[in-house]
Amino acid sequence: MTILLSIIAAVVPTIIYLLVLWQLDRYEKEPLVLFLAAFVWGAVPAVIASLILEVIGEYSMVAMPPLGRQLVGAGLVAPIVEEASKSAALLVLYWVFRHEFDGVLDGIIYGAVVGFGFAMTENVFYFESAWAEQGVKGFLMLVLMRAGVFGLNHAMFTGIAGAGIGLARLQHSRLTCVVLILLGFGGAVVAHMAHNILVAAQQACLLGTAADWGGVVALFVMIVLMWKHERNIIKTYLADEVGISLSAEQYAALAAFRPTRPAGLPTDDQTRARWQAWHQLSLAATELAFKKHQRDTTSDGERNEARIAELRRQINEYNRVLS
Repeated sequence: MTILLSIIAAVVPTIIYLLVLWQLDRYEKEPLVLFLAAFVWGAVPAVIASLILEVIGEYSMVAMPPLGRQLVGAGLVAPIVEEASKSAALLVLYWVFRHEFDGVLDGIIYGAVVGFGFAMTENVFYFESAWAEQGVKGFLMLVLMRAGVFGLNHAMFTGIAGAGIGLARLQHSRLTCVVLILLGFGGAVVAHMAHNILVAAQQACLLGTAADWGGVVALFVMIVLMWKHERNIIKTYLADEVGISLSAEQYAALAAFRPTRPAGLPTDDQTRARWQAWHQLSLAATELAFKKHQRDTTSDGERNEARIAELRRQINEYNRVLS
């Protein structure tokens, strides 16, 4: 019974967080299969890898006094090991699925997804242990703290690493890419270290909580800035598509991010098919803008040219349905 309650207490908040996160990716949703794969990585392989590496770390510190082992383990080993285990998924996405990794916002989204998966599994174990050792009161208090007050921490930590990888995605220089990836990872580790150290010191627990939420707010501000940046990309890179793949009315609707039917879209017995065509056209046009931006800012020019041509072909097909 206690394990079931622990699972529910960990899973329900995670589902809510994931639904909110999905909505934060406003202009071009990530493929659901990659979104879920990132979550599963955080929930299973990253947790297993962290446990193994942390046990090895514990054995390597066996000669240290107990307090020293605890401080080094929580303040140094755990942050490095856990962020490395989680960030591995982001590097796979960056290298293998580059065409779906468009920039900073995607990096934050994928990083947060991995973090939520990791936190969910970790919380199940913590909640079960709290119930066994402290009873219902201890269980409820820990659920409030780990799923509520600190519920966004792992998402924030790995979101920082993802932001670094997202910045690297937009660079031509390999050296710059490596530096940005390392800076993002370092930022995630430092944020994780600060949390563990400040929360472990009871006198600084409030400061640790404030620092955690400060990090969450800073990451959200970055997301808002990325919304503005992506909207500018759509406006800029679709402007010259008017007369080629888009009408002026379609461009106006896309540039204003209005998920409504553009002027001239008929409403008759074929409305559903036409609405579907407009929805698909909107997705293709948005991706077209991002691919044109990548063509101009990254080293993936040849691959993007092929995708740009394919997206224009798709848009023309959807326009035939709309006409």
